[in-house]
Amino acid sequence: MPTKIEQQLQAGIEHHRAGRLRDAENIYRSILADDPEQADALNLLGIVALQSGNAQDATRLFEAAVSSRPENPEFHNMLGEALRMSGKGELAESSYKRALELNAEFAGAHNNLANLYLQMARLDEAIGHYHAAIDANPGFPMSYNNLGSALRRAGRLDEAQDAFRKAIELVPNYAEAHTGLGLVYEALGQPDEAIQSHRQAISLNPSLAEAHGNLGNALRAAGQLAEARVHYAKSAELNPADALAHYNLGIALDESARPLEAIASYEQALALNPEHAESHNNLGNALDQVGRHDEAIRHYETAVKLKPSYAEAHRNLTRLRPDDTQLAAIQTLLDESTVEGEDAVHCHYALANIHHRAKRHADAFHHYQQANNLKRARIQHSSKGYSEFVDRLIAAYSSERFRNTDAGGSTSDVPVFVLGMPRSGTTLVEQILSSHGDLHGAGELATLGDIELDLTLRFADEGGYPECVAALSKSELEEAASRYLKVLTARSGEARRVTDKMPSNFARIGLIKLLMPNARIIHCTREPLDTCLSNYFHYFAVGNEFACRFEELAAYYADYRRLMAHWKSVLPGEIIDVAYEDVVTDQEATSRRLVDAVGLDWDPSCLRFHENKRAVNTFNSMQVRQPIYTRAVGRWQEYEAHLEPLIEALEAAGITDAAQRSRLPQ
Repeated sequence: MPTKIEQQLQAGIEHHRAGRLRDAENIYRSILADDPEQADALNLLGIVALQSGNAQDATRLFEAAVSSRPENPEFHNMLGEALRMSGKGELAESSYKRALELNAEFAGAHNNLANLYLQMARLDEAIGHYHAAIDANPGFPMSYNNLGSALRRAGRLDEAQDAFRKAIELVPNYAEAHTGLGLVYEALGQPDEAIQSHRQAISLNPSLAEAHGNLGNALRAAGQLAEARVHYAKSAELNPADALAHYNLGIALDESARPLEAIASYEQALALNPEHAESHNNLGNALDQVGRHDEAIRHYETAVKLKPSYAEAHRNLTRLRPDDTQLAAIQTLLDESTVEGEDAVHCHYALANIHHRAKRHADAFHHYQQANNLKRARIQHSSKGYSEFVDRLIAAYSSERFRNTDAGGSTSDVPVFVLGMPRSGTTLVEQILSSHGDLHGAGELATLGDIELDLTLRFADEGGYPECVAALSKSELEEAASRYLKVLTARSGEARRVTDKMPSNFARIGLIKLLMPNARIIHCTREPLDTCLSNYFHYFAVGNEFACRFEELAAYYADYRRLMAHWKSVLPGEIIDVAYEDVVTDQEATSRRLVDAVGLDWDPSCLRFHENKRAVNTFNSMQVRQPIYTRAVGRWQEYEAHLEPLIEALEAAGITDAAQRSRLPQ
């Protein structure tokens, strides 16, 4: 017959298994009141404390259990768990190893020791102990799942895939294993399978925060930002103490041009983890977008202080506050070869920013050149390929294609496209226009590019885009136009006009006019050398691969000119040109002309564009928070000694107006 203590222990365990922790705790404490050294009660009460998040009390109780019965491997294993959760890795390791000395076939101890090694990035040792756990207990699904995680981190993706699948074979509704398999698919470059696996995990366990976060990452990588935001938000809701969940949500909001919401998410991430340098950096970027530059600088400074090797944060800081005090630290990163790849690019741009502000033009140019050389070595670009694409655009969008204006997709006159070469003043023009009470600035929208890609894929058998435009039906045009307008007006309220300032839309003017014949098109121009040099000096996180070499930059500029000439020939009177130089030398007259061109009455607020509090996602966001200035006109002259190759390349490409002196008095 069971003893009284055995009966009490059994009752406590039943409460424990049913999740009634308070009842279980009371029984365990009752046992210990009678026998303070009762090892099983000490161990079980320690487990309750651990489950309640009290690792310190759990450690004390497990130590007492070990002291009372030192030859019990389970007690040493549990002590290891409490120590691991307390951040005492070395002591935890000793406890797990002692458990295995007492029982070499203890699968749980092998698994837990492997978890510790995985946490410490000792991947080979982790993998070894997961295998030992499986050898000891081949039906242990948790070990297969954990082994999959370790193998994935080690880059052994095929083995990781097998491990996750074995876990799922043993337990088909194992949500954690499904989302782990999804991570493997991502690493293998199989985004559809990854998304499917993460969705399966969520269907099995809708409360699994990890799966929502992983699905958010996969969706964001696939360009599905709207749904990614939903799952990031759910992950943060399910696990509000997870700083990473708030950080990821901030990134998705930032990339969705919602900086105010991004700021809130980054601030929440930092409230949970004040020493996360990446959150400080990204918060700085979001604050910069809304004109809170001083705050942005402070967060960039904090990011650099927390992580001195954080090259991107150095570049961001020098963008807003370049000074010589930063030179030594950044140069040291380069000299000591502690950074490589994109980080080295960031460092060279940071140094260039500092030297440029100090008017040390030779030093600045050297670092801009180094940055571009490093970038060019890591990207693919074909001037010939782009030129051939321009040829195809010109052939596809003939005058005949635009003769039937009734065949357009939508009659809406809401869209206003502000386009041109990057760095030609598109942001400034949009800032002026969006200061008007009846016009909303939507920023740079990728939607037209998405439509273009969809047409390429849908009509692949017929040659893709742009060849397919000849056969597009009115219903197809209406569908595409509706898709675009839905995105454009999603957050514009009742605005009569909404701008899309994606510069590269200059290549899509034909598509724009097929979809929305009544859309306004404002073409921003700037002196060729100022335009080209600004592109060469600008850090583009993605895109604009043409800007890294003078000869490729000149070829791209020539193709842009050639394409714009074609659009003007087939769409006479449909394109409004505005020169950057005119904007900064005759602000009111040019602003009035712009407002009139978009069909609105004059609003004096357009002259106070720098007071506009809208978010501005651009490298020179500070520029449009200031009154008009002219110092960027003719800036190429400061670097004239280094520009002969660019001038020659432009002239060889047929750009005869390059290297003309500024219209401003010197």
